[in-house]
Amino acid sequence: MKKYFLSMSAVVIAVVLVAFTQQPQKAGFDELYFQYSEDDISNSNLINPSNWDLISLPATGCDEGEIPCVVKIEGLTDYGSGYSNGVVDEVDFAHYLDLQGETNAQAYVTGENMEASKD
Repeated sequence: MKKYFLSMSAVVIAVVLVAFTQQPQKAGFDELYFQYSEDDISNSNLINPSNWDLISLPATGCDEGEIPCVVKIEGLTDYGSGYSNGVVDEVDFAHYLDLQGETNAQAYVTGENMEASKD
């Protein structure tokens, strides 16, 4: 009995160690792109998911110099929005901007993460 218990314990320990040493799985996308549909970049508009569209490049409908047009983000967290639990989307991006705070969010979408026009 003792031998059986030790064998099973070793197997359980090995499984637990393998589970904890595995690299976490990345989301389906390394880079996500969001297109803004409003001209006013106040924080109240930035954190509204309806102002963003999750898009693929190349984007259309971007005028040269339009700010912001397309914003890029890497490794966005899934915040589990009501209709998209398990899916990283524009709701998660808006939540991310909300967590950035007003000044940081505006700098994020007009700074180095803003993509040039992609018509």
